[in-house]
Order: sequence, then structure tokens, then C-alpha cells
Amino acid sequence: MPALTTRRFVCVVAIMGTIVASACQGPEVVVVHRLGSEARVQNVRYSGCVWPALLRDGDTTEARTCLAGSRRVYFDLAIGDAAMFLGQQTTSELDGRDGATLRVVLEPDGYERDLTAPGPFGH
Repeated sequence: MPALTTRRFVCVVAIMGTIVASACQGPEVVVVHRLGSEARVQNVRYSGCVWPALLRDGDTTEARTCLAGSRRVYFDLAIGDAAMFLGQQTTSELDGRDGATLRVVLEPDGYERDLTAPGPFGH
């Protein structure tokens, strides 16, 4: 009989772990590029998630589950025919709570230069 009790205990712990893990899942995030047709965006980063793909105006990233917390969105931006991408960040932090769904829209008046990122020449 003790083996059956041990099995029940293991099953209960496994079920509880699954419930807790699903309740503590971070926000599901998608990013929409609305910076204009001249702007190209790549390497979008938010709270442990990275979308390395090149985005053009109107493109949307695939949904990803990120870490919970209040953070800015970081991305690399090139305008027109420029081959050089410069680091940018949103002007406000986004609050990604556990289990939330965030739709982040990159707009012309909602970002600024990320001065913590190294410049195009490495300094």
C-alpha cells in the first residue's frame, strides 16, 4: 500500500506544478510596425523575447510568451535606403502582466534613440 500512496503524492505534485506553471505564464506579445513605409525595423526585443526578422510598415511579429514586468521595447531602425540600423527604444514602459496579451504598436511619436546601445561604429 505505501507504493500507491507515493504514486498518488507524485501525481498530486505534478498536477499542482502544472496548474502553477500555467497561472504564472508571462504575457503573450506581438509587435506591429507602424513607423511609415520608409522605415525598416529589425531585432525587436521586449522582456526576454527577440524577434530578429526584418519588418516593413504594417508587418506584425508572431506572438511570443515573454517575461512578466514593466519594460521598454528595443529595436533597430533604418530609414530609407540607409544600410545602417540604429538602436531605438519606446518612450514609455509597457506593463506585461502574467497571462496578459500585449499588442505593441511602434508609432512615429512613441520612440527615441537608445543611447545605451553601442553606435554603428562600436562606441
